[in-house]
Amino acid sequence: MIGNERDVLLARARALAARSTHAEELATENALEILLVRLGPVQIGLATHAVVAVSRAPRVAPLPRAVAPVFGLAAWRGRPITVLTLTTTTNTETAHLLIVLGDGRRAFAGVLADDADDVVVVDRRQLAPSRSGPLARFALGVTPDGVLVLDPTRILDAARSAG
Repeated sequence: MIGNERDVLLARARALAARSTHAEELATENALEILLVRLGPVQIGLATHAVVAVSRAPRVAPLPRAVAPVFGLAAWRGRPITVLTLTTTTNTETAHLLIVLGDGRRAFAGVLADDADDVVVVDRRQLAPSRSGPLARFALGVTPDGVLVLDPTRILDAARSAG
């Protein structure tokens, strides 16, 4: 059993090293770092340039008559934060995470997510256009793997105009 565990660990180390090498190759102006998150059964990518933090989902107070993507308010680090949802059916019972968006100096809003899977680097030139769907207005494109990549800046702009 010990030898088998060692083989597994060695394989993981090689995979992580290969991923690091790939990231270094993409370290150009075309590189885009994305956080892979799950919204229900769907996996999306959020460009990390505007991700301030990932934290446990706080208790959310829904706002009556809120205009999408605004869903409600929550406390984050002792301050109120606008909570956004990127799906038409928000289940605050299954949303385990709050992806906090901002500009580096200040957090502006948080997006509810069920899970965060990984941070990966993709080549912007390989993103295909996203032409339809409820999230198309926030999209930077779709990866070759079929992951919809969203621009948090566009999400924040929509939240500001809705409020």
